[in-house]
Amino acid sequence: MLLKNILITATILVMTCMQAVALQVTIGGSDTESPQNSLTITEKNFSCFQSLQCLIKENPFQKSNLDEIRLNSNQTRNYVIEGTSKNEEVYAEYDSSGKLIKATVVQRNIAVPRSISMVLAQGEYQSYKMIGNEVVIQNFDPYSMMYKIVLQNEDEVRVEYFDKYGTPRNRIS
Repeated sequence: MLLKNILITATILVMTCMQAVALQVTIGGSDTESPQNSLTITEKNFSCFQSLQCLIKENPFQKSNLDEIRLNSNQTRNYVIEGTSKNEEVYAEYDSSGKLIKATVVQRNIAVPRSISMVLAQGEYQSYKMIGNEVVIQNFDPYSMMYKIVLQNEDEVRVEYFDKYGTPRNRIS
């Protein structure tokens, strides 16, 4: 019975999300919005993404710009949420009771934390311009956030990695 209720609620969630995305495009979802403002997954809602029940109840996808949001179950009775957009990808897998098993979020070309901006504005990075970035978040854990920053100085391009506090890190595995 619980499984049936979760499937019905999940189906309603997916249908609502698709309508929200369609309405956003129709009513005026704009490419001129800053990518940071259009992200669905932020540190504020990481805790909700830890539980399928919270996602169903809170529905953070309502104002999403994710082009494709799928929630399905497979043969092992786990549930998978997948979503993609220009700046964001999410994959999350939950067990049959709705508890998070694993998740990966990738966000591209977003506003980086002030701590990283400050590091880039001084020392060896000061002559470089950031031409792109990506943050990878594992299991909706704010401490797992790893930023890949692409820098350019004339013809030289370099890639640096930082945690959210601006501490340089080794390459993302």
